Amino acid sequence: MREAWSQFYEAVNAGALAHEGDGILTAHVLNAAAHVDPSGHWKVRKIKQSHKIDGLVASVIAYSRAARAPATRQIAFAWA
Repeated sequence: MREAWSQFYEAVNAGALAHEGDGILTAHVLNAAAHVDPSGHWKVRKIKQSHKIDGLVASVIAYSRAARAPATRQIAFAWA
């Protein structure tokens, strides 16, 4: 997960990743605090235990998976 956080952070700062202003995602991002660990990876935690950051975590995981996907993909559709 550390590598996924680092990739996400770099993409956001490079302007390669943005969102359209979803209120829940914005709130979840604002509920998180981040710092760099000694190995140079980002670690994220909740500012308060009662606050949610699920939307942020889901975004990081989705971005990480998408970044590893092949550049082109064949999508097959089958109708019966």
